[in-house]
Amino acid sequence: HEVSVFNRTAAKARAWIAEHKGSTADSIAEVVRDRDLVALCVGNDDDVRQCLVEILPNMAAGGVVVDHTTTSAKLAREAAAQARAVGRWFVDAPVSGGQAGAIAGSLSVMAGGEALRDRPVRRRRQQLSAQRTVRHVEAVRRITRHHKFFPNGLHL
Repeated sequence: HEVSVFNRTAAKARAWIAEHKGSTADSIAEVVRDRDLVALCVGNDDDVRQCLVEILPNMAAGGVVVDHTTTSAKLAREAAAQARAVGRWFVDAPVSGGQAGAIAGSLSVMAGGEALRDRPVRRRRQQLSAQRTVRHVEAVRRITRHHKFFPNGLHL
């Protein structure tokens, strides 16, 4: 897969690329242009909303936004509806494990949303999960937040 990254701090994006394969972009719109899968992890609900303004109209039709930000249930439902309105999918997938887990490749991902039933989304979910078991919650934010605190909750 071809990976392209964007960070509001360009030096962080360049540092990531220096360590991993891929390319950087100068804007969110540029990094997601025609992509069918976008992974997002930012600070809070408002940050996600700001990103979606640029992501949804620029990514490929039928594309999937996987949001790893720890956000509110309200935002998850709002973003899922916003994505479906323009022919895209939104998967609420907060992570647990912190920076150490990210570095070690051992984060737990709790994924929720109706999008996970769709065949193309299931295929992408398998790509994201690599060697981990994939489980999901049917409705966006119905119970994913509760499972974050259980070690054997929902894992990707």
